[in-house]
Amino acid sequence: MEVLFWGTRGSLPSAVTAETIKKKIKSSLSIALEKKLTSYDDLDRFVENHLPFSVSSGYGCNTSCVEIIGGKESVICDAGSGLRDYGTWVMKNPGEKANQSGQVFNIFLSHLHWDHIHGFPFFTPAYIPGNTVNIFGFHENIEEMFKKQQAEPCFPVPLEALAATINFTTLDLEKEHNIAGFKVSGIEQNHPGKSYGYAFEQNNRKIIYSTDAEHKMDKKHSDEFIRFCKDADVSINDAQYQLFDAIEVKENWGHSSNIVVTELSARSNVKQMCMFHHEPTCDDADLDKFLKDTREYLKLYDESSSLIIDLAYDGMRITLEEEDLIEEKEKKAIQGMETFIEEKDDVLIFNLAGRMDGVTCMDLEESFPKHMDSGKKGFILNMKSLDYISSAGLRSVLLCNKMAAQANKQFLICELNGMVMDVFKIAGFASFMNLDFSLKQSLEKINES
Repeated sequence: MEVLFWGTRGSLPSAVTAETIKKKIKSSLSIALEKKLTSYDDLDRFVENHLPFSVSSGYGCNTSCVEIIGGKESVICDAGSGLRDYGTWVMKNPGEKANQSGQVFNIFLSHLHWDHIHGFPFFTPAYIPGNTVNIFGFHENIEEMFKKQQAEPCFPVPLEALAATINFTTLDLEKEHNIAGFKVSGIEQNHPGKSYGYAFEQNNRKIIYSTDAEHKMDKKHSDEFIRFCKDADVSINDAQYQLFDAIEVKENWGHSSNIVVTELSARSNVKQMCMFHHEPTCDDADLDKFLKDTREYLKLYDESSSLIIDLAYDGMRITLEEEDLIEEKEKKAIQGMETFIEEKDDVLIFNLAGRMDGVTCMDLEESFPKHMDSGKKGFILNMKSLDYISSAGLRSVLLCNKMAAQANKQFLICELNGMVMDVFKIAGFASFMNLDFSLKQSLEKINES
C-alpha cells in the first residue's frame, strides 16, 4: 500500500506569489554565501543537505486530495483542487494509468464543503467516455451537491454533460465495505454539517484518513476515535490550528490542533501521523516551525513514544511494506496530580503538582467554580511543581480563566517550569497570557489592582 498526497491545504487553495518565490531565492543565496558555495558540482548536495524544506521546496497549494494506492482500482480521498493535478497526471502517464477509456476511479468524500469537492469539475478523466467515477460518502445528498456545484450560474458545464459514467453511493456507517480491494469503514466526526473519517485496510495494513474533525477531548468520543485508529500504520489527521486557536478563537469551526492529534495518535499506537489540512494563511516557514514544535511536544508528552510525525505536502509519498502489525507496546503508567489550595491576603492560590492530563484536570474544573463566591480579589495557578500538562489541562486553564473573568476576578498563572512553559508556548497561549510571573509578582499584581 502507498499514500500519495495531491492536495494538503485546508479551506481554500494557497497561492505561491512572486514575493514568496523571491523570499525563497534570497534565503537560498544567503545560505549559499554562508556555506561558501563555489562550484556547480556542489549544487545538488547543497540543496539536499543545507536548505530547509521551506526554502528548497514547499508544502503545496492544493486543497484536500489523497490517493490510496494498492487496490484493484484508483482510490481517492476527497475531491479538492488536488484532484485536478491527479487527473492531469493520469492523462499524461499512459504507462501508469492508461490514457484511454475503461478506467474506474473511486472517490471517498469526508464531507461536502466546497474545498473538498471543487476539484471535481476539473477532473479530466470524468470527461472521457467509457470511464467510470464512483463517488462514495456517508451524506445523503452527495449527488445533489455535485449537481449544484456545476449548475448555472456557478459553472458553465453541468454535471450531466460529463461523458464518463458517474455513480453516487451513500455508505452505511454501521457496516464494513469491500471496495476496490480494500476493507473500508467510517467514523462520524465533529464538524459543521458532519464529516466522516475513513479506515482503509489491506494485508494487515491500515491507513486512516481523518480530516475536518474537531476533537473536543471528551472521554466518550476520544475513546471511540482511539479505537477507530488503533494500531494504524498511517493516520492522516486534520491539524489546522494551534491549540489556543482551536479551543478559543476558532472553537466550533470544525478543525483540530497539532497537540490534540499528537496525543490521540500516540494513545492509538499509530506508527506514523501526518498532519493535514494546513492553514492557508501559513507560509512554508510557518509550517516548518509548526512541524518542529509538534515533534518537540511529542517528546514532552511521551518521550518513549516511537510515533513518527510528519506534515503532509503536495507530492509526498508514503510506502508501506508488507508485514504483520506489531503488538501494542506497553505505556508508562500515568501519574496523578495533587492540588493544594492556600489563602494569602485576598488571593486564593491553587498549587498544582504532578501531571495535569485529561483525567486529573477534572479535579481543578470541579473545585475552581466552588470558590467564585469566596470574596477573593483573584486566583493564581502556581505551576512550580507541575511536571506535565496536556491539551486537556490547557483547556481547563482557559476554562478557569473564563470563569474568573465572568466573576470579575483577577486570574494569573505563575512559576511555569521548562517543560510546562514549552507546552504553553507551542499551544499558542503565550500570545494572550503573561507566562513569566513569579508567585511574588502575581500576588503583588492582584493586590495592587
